[in-house]
Amino acid sequence: MLRYFDSIRKIMEDNPYAYAVLVFNRAGTVEYCMSRYTEPFSLESITKYLVGKNIYSLYENLDESESSVITTLRTGKVTYSENQRLRHRDFTIVISSVVYPVMDKDGSVAAAVEVAHKFEFESRPETKEVSSGYPYIDSIVTANPAIKNLKERLPAFAESSSPVFIYGETGTGKQLIAEALHYSGPRKNGPFISQNCAAMPPSLIESLFFGTEKGGFTGAESKKGIFEQANGGTLFLDEINSVDMPFQAKLLKAVEEGKIRRVGGMEDIPVDVRIVCATNEKPFELLKAGKMREDFYYRISVINIELPPLRERTGDIELLSERFIRIFNSRFGKNIEGLSPMVSDVFGNWKWLGNIRELKNVIEGAFFLEDTPEITLSSISPLLGRIQASAKRGDEEEPAEEAEEKVSPDRYVSIILSGNRQINLQDEMNRAEKEIIEYYIAGNRYLRDAAEKLGISPQALQYKIKKLGIEL
Repeated sequence: MLRYFDSIRKIMEDNPYAYAVLVFNRAGTVEYCMSRYTEPFSLESITKYLVGKNIYSLYENLDESESSVITTLRTGKVTYSENQRLRHRDFTIVISSVVYPVMDKDGSVAAAVEVAHKFEFESRPETKEVSSGYPYIDSIVTANPAIKNLKERLPAFAESSSPVFIYGETGTGKQLIAEALHYSGPRKNGPFISQNCAAMPPSLIESLFFGTEKGGFTGAESKKGIFEQANGGTLFLDEINSVDMPFQAKLLKAVEEGKIRRVGGMEDIPVDVRIVCATNEKPFELLKAGKMREDFYYRISVINIELPPLRERTGDIELLSERFIRIFNSRFGKNIEGLSPMVSDVFGNWKWLGNIRELKNVIEGAFFLEDTPEITLSSISPLLGRIQASAKRGDEEEPAEEAEEKVSPDRYVSIILSGNRQINLQDEMNRAEKEIIEYYIAGNRYLRDAAEKLGISPQALQYKIKKLGIEL
């Protein structure tokens, strides 16, 4: 393994709050870029402009003698830049950064890692969402950068016949992605067969997959299995982790050879099937636990897709709610206009372990109880019951001494407002703001996530951290 990858990883770990990180190879070409915060115009949204581009041609006004990246690649030394203005044909950025050299084992410069501590757009790329020409892909509702990035890649994934592996918690929309892949590609006129592997009896799994041949065993009839049914199309296997290891070997053989043999049959039957598998367990945990064969996993995961849970897509909760309300208005002949402010607040703060499916079911249930123009608290009582039960379980499980130390922002503010003592309003406001920010920083891995939940930009959060003397 090339040793310099450890150096790149260490630089990233040593700069956890950088606005952006770019990795240039020795020729000056961008190999990797990453943004650590999620605003609509983050670096993630212009990755396509950067990766694979050479710095010499990337920016129109680049002065080689002043470029910190080029200086580091040439000298092998750390280079600092302040407010460097770079103009691409589609956008202009102002960047302050430190560029670190990464050395190969022979002492030569293997790469340069630019860590941006300031990354601002003077002009931005056009971000207006336009139709991709793929209706199933366009129907995916999101404001989340990770899902937006996936939507951009789906047309290319759909054109391929390579196997796809989708990981995501229950209810994150794995089948929706599988359908988008099928109906956006050259197999769209072929069959789309969806099978939940957990629902297949172990004793019948081979015949259900590969079919049966008349006379092969007592009572057997000639019948196609799901591989043959999906011939010319796509076979979506959900909860593939439910299939036992011995049968995984048979599936691997069918996928690799493109042919199957019916149970009781004597001849191989060629099949042209694209395999899309999905699981709600992390694939490497399955491998570690011995629940999945390595050769099988690597064969069915040529293309890997990971779907984030809804609790990490807080900006999508409102968009998805609007979509489901429109659907159920049409289905049930009602005219619900949206969520009440209090319901919107509940939705934004619930953990949604059932993800999008849970959100959809809560809204559908509300339609049978709601008689006002908005979905109100009274119509989501089942969800409120789950929230109350969850909070009670949390109280029971948390040790008393820890519960006393763990003060939520709401509790802190209530302490401030209790009693008639004289206070300095500004001091108390600063103290409350500091407590709230510390609370959200502690509960989120990245500052960008804390900023999103606080409803402010990452830049504003960093300013408040410095102003209030918060230690990270």
